[in-house]
Amino acid sequence: MKFFELTREACQESFKVNIEKALGHLAVGGKVNEESVRSLLFGDYVDSDRLYDEVTDIPELIKTMEQ
Repeated sequence: MKFFELTREACQESFKVNIEKALGHLAVGGKVNEESVRSLLFGDYVDSDRLYDEVTDIPELIKTMEQ
């Protein structure tokens, strides 16, 4: 079984959340798959409260990292 399929199952079984709902904004062609999550990035770089969250603004991330 592929890693992504294991992740899909773990998301459903452990967190009771369908991965399509959790990561639907990344879906390519209406379905979340390996390709659609390749650009998924988490960190605490942008938020001054140091929350570990999805990075959605790459230019802001670059600006912050260069400071």
